[in-house]
Amino acid sequence: MFMEAATYSNTTDLEEYTSSVTSYISKCIDDVTVSKTITTRPNQKPWMTAEVRALLKARDFAFKAGDKAALKKSKGQTVPGHQRGKTRTWPEHPQPLQRQR
Repeated sequence: MFMEAATYSNTTDLEEYTSSVTSYISKCIDDVTVSKTITTRPNQKPWMTAEVRALLKARDFAFKAGDKAALKKSKGQTVPGHQRGKTRTWPEHPQPLQRQR
């Protein structure tokens, strides 16, 4: 099919042949897959997962509400959640040093 389209008087035009094949492949890809644009900003860290964002949102809400008990609880959950996000992003990421008392 593609060879016939690129053949003129018993010679095959390689540029025309590759162009028709790649155009057909691109058309098939466009028909089958969905194109999605993902925007990342320089200040958006890769370990900021939905879980970490939810923990930070809960911490901020408790701070704004003035609820000291909820703030303390949310702060205790935020740091481990942040570390879990980093270890999921970089499995070889070294664990932070624990303060010895």
